[in-house]
Amino acid sequence: MTSRAGEPNGRRDRSARVAREVIIQAAATVFARHGYHRTTIEDIARASGYSSAAIYKYFDGKEDLLIGLWISMTDELALIFEEANALGLPFPTCLQVAVGRIGRMLEKTPEFLISYIAQRPQVGQGEPSELAQRALQHYHRYLDQVTALMARGIEERHLRDVPPGDLALLLCGLLYMYTCQWATLDVKNDPSHGAGRIIDLFLYGAGNVDGSDVLAGAVGKRHGSTP
Repeated sequence: MTSRAGEPNGRRDRSARVAREVIIQAAATVFARHGYHRTTIEDIARASGYSSAAIYKYFDGKEDLLIGLWISMTDELALIFEEANALGLPFPTCLQVAVGRIGRMLEKTPEFLISYIAQRPQVGQGEPSELAQRALQHYHRYLDQVTALMARGIEERHLRDVPPGDLALLLCGLLYMYTCQWATLDVKNDPSHGAGRIIDLFLYGAGNVDGSDVLAGAVGKRHGSTP
């Protein structure tokens, strides 16, 4: 049982957690609307209802806010795939559950996914900062959960026997594509419809249903033989 002496600290911790969540949500909204570089701490303060000084109490600056947003999003995505994989259902059902949850997240809080995709931490130029390294650790946890689900798909013979990490990147690319398309369209489609398109394209590919004949023909022409 928590002692009364510890209750004030517990309330402060909860209050700080709520404040961070509200500020990160506000940052996601402003980043999605104006972009990371055009956004100021003052913009985020106005959107969150907290003062600039209060924001600096919880975050070191704008980069720290971006990393906080990224970590929050990658942890949520990792949890979605971890829980889908833990269902113990056939791979296509688990995939449908995971992609469907991401679609509902996009409908409910689009600014989070849009900011997550559009405002990546600077990790590709030189040595990443300590904050960017922390973001990458969480991102790899997300990829590990997707990869684990892909490994199940291979084991159940729903997917080709290729490196599951490659399939994880392919699925993440399709999710990225759909989120970008959804964010830029004037008329928003039902996310469940988009989830169905992603699953169909991922499982059955971009070629015709039986691509073996097309491939054989292309190889035959290349080598000067008839298919």
